[in-house]
Amino acid sequence: MVLERNAGSHLGCCDLGRDLGRDLGRDLGRAVARKFSMEGHEHAGWRNFALTEVASLGRAAPGVFLAYKSSPKRENYPHIALLRASCRFHYRLESSPKRLEELADGWDGHPLWSALALHVAGLTESGDANWTALEAMIKDPAAHFDDGPLRWGMQYVARGDVLMVDGSVATLDELYAEAGEESLSYLEPMPVRRKIDWGEDDEEK
Repeated sequence: MVLERNAGSHLGCCDLGRDLGRDLGRDLGRAVARKFSMEGHEHAGWRNFALTEVASLGRAAPGVFLAYKSSPKRENYPHIALLRASCRFHYRLESSPKRLEELADGWDGHPLWSALALHVAGLTESGDANWTALEAMIKDPAAHFDDGPLRWGMQYVARGDVLMVDGSVATLDELYAEAGEESLSYLEPMPVRRKIDWGEDDEEK
């Protein structure tokens, strides 16, 4: 229910957001429960689950959806308008980042959204202010977010913490250290997306 409510509110279209949240929560919950119950097959099960998740449509769909979504009323969904501008430039539906930079410069909400929007658009680089701010939020979510969906997302999705069967939590840094491997970086540059020329001008007017 939490996922369903948040999907509906953040996407700005209640029916679609509710349906996506409900289906994702149901299917993901069933898949996780099934994998945990596979006695003696946990390695093969989790390998298949991980490959399916990495290759899932859900990794690419949100950005494409936002890029092509009709523009929301900025006063009602300011963070969606910001991320939409980011995704449109990322997928080269906009030839210039001017609109995104204007929205980011005037942003007065949580700094996560402006930093994330600029990063998704490929307008940040290692060491600059936005990169550093976003990286700090991923490294220590508790210092930047109240307990709730945003903090959980930063901890378990962005930072990659792993919830063990016994209820304990392990960070990726801890798991890599235990395996004697070098830790992964918290951020990577966004890949450049090339606009496909379909023979017509789809630049937003």
